[in-house]
Amino acid sequence: MKKIAKDIVKSAAFILCLVLLLGEVNKILLFKAVEYRRYSPYSQYEKFYEMETDSIDVLFAGSSHSYCSFSPQDFYDQFKIRSYNLGSSRQDVWISYYWIREALRFQKPKAVILETFYIFGKGGEPFVRRSLDYMKWSSVKKEAVSAARQEYPEITAASFYLPNIRFHERWKEVGEDDFLHRELAENYELKGYSAIGKKCGEETYQPFSSDTEEKEEISEDVSKYLDKIVGLCKENNVELLFVSNPAKDWSVQQHNAVAEYARQQGIEYYDFNTQELYIKSGYNFSEDNGDAGHSNIWGAEKITRAMGEILQQSYQIEGTEDKQWEETKEYYENIKKDYALKYETDINKYLPLLSDPRYSVLISAKDEAVNGLTEEITGKLRALGLQTDFSGKIHNSYYAVILPDQVIEEISAEALSTEGTLRGGLSSYYVSSAGYLCGNNSSILIDGIEYSVNSRGLNVVVYNNENNEVIDAVCFDTYEGLKAMRKNIQ
Repeated sequence: MKKIAKDIVKSAAFILCLVLLLGEVNKILLFKAVEYRRYSPYSQYEKFYEMETDSIDVLFAGSSHSYCSFSPQDFYDQFKIRSYNLGSSRQDVWISYYWIREALRFQKPKAVILETFYIFGKGGEPFVRRSLDYMKWSSVKKEAVSAARQEYPEITAASFYLPNIRFHERWKEVGEDDFLHRELAENYELKGYSAIGKKCGEETYQPFSSDTEEKEEISEDVSKYLDKIVGLCKENNVELLFVSNPAKDWSVQQHNAVAEYARQQGIEYYDFNTQELYIKSGYNFSEDNGDAGHSNIWGAEKITRAMGEILQQSYQIEGTEDKQWEETKEYYENIKKDYALKYETDINKYLPLLSDPRYSVLISAKDEAVNGLTEEITGKLRALGLQTDFSGKIHNSYYAVILPDQVIEEISAEALSTEGTLRGGLSSYYVSSAGYLCGNNSSILIDGIEYSVNSRGLNVVVYNNENNEVIDAVCFDTYEGLKAMRKNIQ
């Protein structure tokens, strides 16, 4: 009898270990879809389930036009409105419906904001995975999987239970992010938002001015799920708003179709592609969009300000202080600082920004780099811990490596180089400098990739130790003019 009991215990332990191992394998194989080292749907939805019950006042749903434009931290910092973004890349309306249903199992929001772009789109099977893979198992997910199979017959239900079935070939492309999935979730504090830090420079965009009554047709399947969302919100006493964010591919015909549906359902619709809202918000497409369709971090701040005022004035959604947003303020401010850094062209404003323990800074001189150094600039270099006296060092080679716990620098009439490691030895760097008379070159390699602009003056590369990424590569012409030249860092 004892032997049978022992065998049962051993078998149960083996099965438990197998289930745990299979669960870990599935998490490794799931696509992380990391964007800008700041966002992954894996982290987004994992964090949602960690939020305190009934602590969210506003939910956002929709496509990437949602998660790039609605910043919950901004809503809190500006208005103390507590929100979370459940948008996902190419999110079909039926997926929005099921995620809103899922969210209502844990939260009692006062408003749901549905971003409208994919009312006229169809995401496809990979984008279904990017959203539904991370939903907890419940009757809601079971229905969502059934809906997925109706929309995309090639999808099997088993592939949602066991992602390793469909991803068994992905071992060949598994990378660091896949094995660091826990760290991805732990180090993501944007509550569903993806912060874009680039400016598109697109000058041809114009907000709507046409009076045409033409409209694009909303498909029957989409209308069915829009009706479900309307009914779900009414049933739960939640205000539903439609919002369209600035995008070149959004047409006045699409606007008219959404506006007509909204009127029929008694829903307020706010389209920032219309002249009225675009101008009122102070939006500038060239500066405030990261590409043709997605707001950057500065555009999201303007959308937030406009929508926050609407939520408070028209829907009486008052601010509430909450530690879940208070504790992530610094995280968001650091992101804004990182993005501001790469657009700063004044060396006297730029150098003080480098005084941050999150950064490792690598500097290499090329050609001639001291003629234009003023007392103000040398004072700011010393504030970073650099001690070299540049007086009379015309055409010299020079490098500096500023680490959180160490500063290394050298100047010479001969070519120079140094190398070392970052991230506790997980990444490597190599810096070389050759002045005008001994090679006239600058090189700054991180993990074998060249980041130096390799222009005359001081070439600077900034590495973020927390996110394991190069965030800026710039050269200031410190021979004359102090012009800033940058390498494009994605």
